[in-house]
Amino acid sequence: MTWDQEIKHQRHMAFDEGKAEGKIEGLSEGREKGLSEGKIEAAKNLLKMNVLLPEQIAQAVGLSAEEISDLRDSLSSELASV
Repeated sequence: MTWDQEIKHQRHMAFDEGKAEGKIEGLSEGREKGLSEGKIEAAKNLLKMNVLLPEQIAQAVGLSAEEISDLRDSLSSELASV
């Protein structure tokens, strides 16, 4: 293999490696976002049912009490504007 061919080969391999790493990172970020959105949706549904305390909802879905409080406030605002 000539020097030029070797350089082209190395660039191609580096590009493929970077592309694979980017794809893995993107999938990971997508999973995290989906899990987060699922927790928020579950918390909103539980708040609407009004059968659990906010602390219980936080424990059940894995969000903080502050996040549940913020969701409750945003739901209240949404319902008030309807």
